[in-house]
Amino acid sequence: MNAAYGEIIGSSDLRRDLSDFLDQTINKKRVFLVGRLHRQADTATLMPTEMLVGLLSDVKFDSSVDYDEDTGQYVASIREFNADGVGATREDAIRMALDNMEALLDDFLSNTDRYLSFAKLREYVPYYLKLIVGGRGRLAETLGFRTED
Repeated sequence: MNAAYGEIIGSSDLRRDLSDFLDQTINKKRVFLVGRLHRQADTATLMPTEMLVGLLSDVKFDSSVDYDEDTGQYVASIREFNADGVGATREDAIRMALDNMEALLDDFLSNTDRYLSFAKLREYVPYYLKLIVGGRGRLAETLGFRTED
């Protein structure tokens, strides 16, 4: 398993030597292209997550929580997605915004091909990738919401 630059690793080789490929990717920071060798098919890239995190380091979220005097409610907003949450408390508003973001993230993961097909939806891809590598357990932190302890 010593792939040269630009060489595509066959999917059967990847299945057979998966633990070796993962070890080389995670521990030795190698990047591999994987695909079906007998077809001129698309490829997938196997790369260390920390490398992807570095590539996404300029992707930032502009999230805020404001109190609406007219309604007496808090509004948590994530401007990049035009998503928000409303609640009687700051924490309730953030929780609702996070629930809405999880629904949007699930839609992205279920329909990634659609997001890649349309220019307007493609603009969201780096933001979704940033959320994915941040992990669901850290969604509030990744989005920039401070939670009160």
